[in-house]
Amino acid sequence: MVYSVSQFVLSSVGENGSCDIETGICDVCPAGYFGKSCTQRCSEWCDSSNICDQITGQCQNCIAGRYGPNCLEQCRIQCVNSTCFSNQTCAHGCEDGWFGAQCDNKCNAAVLNCVQCYLMDNAPVCTHCADRWYLMETNCIKCPENCSLCVSSEECLECKNNFYYGKTCNLTCNTACINKTCDITGSCRHGCDNSKYGKECDKDCMKHCKTCLNSTMCLECEAGYFGKSCTMCPENCKKCENRSTCTHCKIGLTHDNGKCLEKNKKHPDATCTGGGENNDSNCNDQRHCYENAGVSVYNTRGSQALLEEIDPDEQSNDADVDEFESHDYVNVNMTRISLQRLWEYKLQNTANDLINTEFQTLPMGLLLKCKEAKKSENKKRNRYKNAYPCPFTDETVADFWRMVWNENVNTIVILINLEEAGVENESRTVEQFHFTAWPEKGLPSTVNSILDFWRKIRSKADITSPIVVHCSAGIGRTGTFIALDILINQGQKEGSVDVVSCVANLRYQRTHLIQTVEQYKYLYSAVTKELTGKESGIQENEFMTYYSQLKHNDQLTGRTFIEEEFDLIEKLAPGFDENRYQTAKAVNNRHKNRHSNILADDNFRIHISRQGSDYINAISLPSVQQNVAYIITQKPLPETVDDFYLMMADQEVDTIVLLDNDADEVFGNGCRSKNETFSQNLFELNPQEKTTFGNIELLTCHFHDDHALISGVVKLYHGRFWNENRLVPNGFQSMISLVETILIRRREQIENPVVVVCRDGAQRSGLFCVLANLVEQIQLSGSVDILQTVLNVRHRRPQIVPCLEQLEYIYDFIENYLESGNKV
Repeated sequence: MVYSVSQFVLSSVGENGSCDIETGICDVCPAGYFGKSCTQRCSEWCDSSNICDQITGQCQNCIAGRYGPNCLEQCRIQCVNSTCFSNQTCAHGCEDGWFGAQCDNKCNAAVLNCVQCYLMDNAPVCTHCADRWYLMETNCIKCPENCSLCVSSEECLECKNNFYYGKTCNLTCNTACINKTCDITGSCRHGCDNSKYGKECDKDCMKHCKTCLNSTMCLECEAGYFGKSCTMCPENCKKCENRSTCTHCKIGLTHDNGKCLEKNKKHPDATCTGGGENNDSNCNDQRHCYENAGVSVYNTRGSQALLEEIDPDEQSNDADVDEFESHDYVNVNMTRISLQRLWEYKLQNTANDLINTEFQTLPMGLLLKCKEAKKSENKKRNRYKNAYPCPFTDETVADFWRMVWNENVNTIVILINLEEAGVENESRTVEQFHFTAWPEKGLPSTVNSILDFWRKIRSKADITSPIVVHCSAGIGRTGTFIALDILINQGQKEGSVDVVSCVANLRYQRTHLIQTVEQYKYLYSAVTKELTGKESGIQENEFMTYYSQLKHNDQLTGRTFIEEEFDLIEKLAPGFDENRYQTAKAVNNRHKNRHSNILADDNFRIHISRQGSDYINAISLPSVQQNVAYIITQKPLPETVDDFYLMMADQEVDTIVLLDNDADEVFGNGCRSKNETFSQNLFELNPQEKTTFGNIELLTCHFHDDHALISGVVKLYHGRFWNENRLVPNGFQSMISLVETILIRRREQIENPVVVVCRDGAQRSGLFCVLANLVEQIQLSGSVDILQTVLNVRHRRPQIVPCLEQLEYIYDFIENYLESGNKV
């Protein structure tokens, strides 16, 4: 239980009253009390002022829904506003579906399928029928079949499920309509598919066109064709932009400056995502992935992109790379998000940090004058400097309760963990909702707890006055909860939400509301879960059930839900943007990349302290608690070994995870490397101890940098549980052991990043970092977020988790990890 609900009564006894000094008998009782000593309370059902006879205690008036001397009797709920007279006659008539003086007779019982009626000459007269029925004189007649709303047997207003059309809904929508739905006239609601166009999708697009505007304007051509008229691409092109520029090549060809050429015969060992030998028939299944020591094939945004080994002999022919000017863009005008887009918007913009950017654009600081709050006599009433209400509101204890009384508040929400004292001499009931699971410097472990808390508050039927919400400073947790309430109500009423405008408006009323970007992201997650029912985070105790459901087939598509989740990852993962890889593609750095399309993103790359070029093909990845927890990099090329050791020295690395089968290529003979050619730095990595546990080899080495006079112990963990030609490890226990070992090591050396090495710096190393992050999530919060974690790392390196097999392995790994019960 993460929240509590309590009731107490706000005191006003003793104000404006007097009593006999000897007998104690009161002259006049305060509102809500009666008896000689004014110690007895009036019925809680007396009207809002709680006024009752001072002697008998009889209510002068009852609240809505009550009647009788002490307002103990309850009016029928069928009465409008639940109000009635003392004889139970409804004061304002009946709710729909009922009739009679006391609203105790059902319309449906008197007139079949009638939902609204009235009494005339002692007989019910129907005025409105149930759905799929229409009123004819005084009876309800059934509408035609497939008609959900009609005015007669010959005129429908709405057809069932939008699958039909026509005056009597007797015609079926064109199957070329998207979702096979149309309006009452037959016009397709969501457009056409299957190369059709027109209001009813009954006209054919031109040949080779998948989507068109009309017979002469194609919007999307089939593969191998381009332009508004779907002209054929040049020979060997799979996709092209124009007659001379290919963007994707047919299988067996390589892309070179807009042309599709035969592959260099130096590299005949390209393998395909489906596995097996290098032939065309095995390279069509985009959901599978495979690795070999040479050229590999990845699935990037639904297309096949070759990982080409860069030939050093070709470097001299490369022209200079144009410099691109980068412009940051924030869409501040279109901030409203439809509920249909909200789920994908939240996932994608969390991964690409646009939600962070969005948060930074919000107005900050004092936005309105707060003269009263800044006055010297009022400074003591502000807990924190510059956390003022605009306009000013009293904040001391006495002023707080005066505000509660004056504003007729009956609900208080507390978002801080504290102990409350009892209150005596009660007179007005106030219900307090206390959420105890929101730490001062953190967030609730899941969105479910705060949503349960919110629903509990909103289930109160008598909330007609303002709700008081407070925490320690009254800005972070308080602002998040208030925005949550506003946005959920906005989404339910309008079908869309505007988070940016909501928070900006709140900040004009009180400074700094929603203090941190973490609270802002949590707000997005909670609102998304409540309005769409979708959440990527999974509680540890719910994982098995959730994963079991993912293995089932979607009845609409015939594919498993985990396949559809991978499709969602592919859809939301970023495409290739040359602007993000300018340093990696510079002429003097190209030879440092093993593959031409696995490059270090300029936003996340590691910089080394070398004069000339600071580039190394390595990027940082975050953990749950650190922004730079892991560095993933390719296995060093002969000419980049110096850079690798320089990075170790710069980043003070003391832990390396190697996921390539051959360690000697990386660290020389027996974990030793000494390079005399790099005159500014001289590195040594000397083995001292070798230990083997299962399929993991631990080498304890001494690392020394002669130039910087840095030395220390480096532990190299070599995982030997991967077949040479597979991307998925053999089994789970060895990987579980390695992940847990590294997490323990990271807790001991929290400041130093762990370097994770594999041949391409993506497939194996990326999978390991995803698994380590997920296990850390379980250990810290008891929940795991696979979908968002994969999207987060793919934003930094798109080739991580490039296929369905790896996603399935991730789920199987977590299942085995939880079943093993050996959590550290």
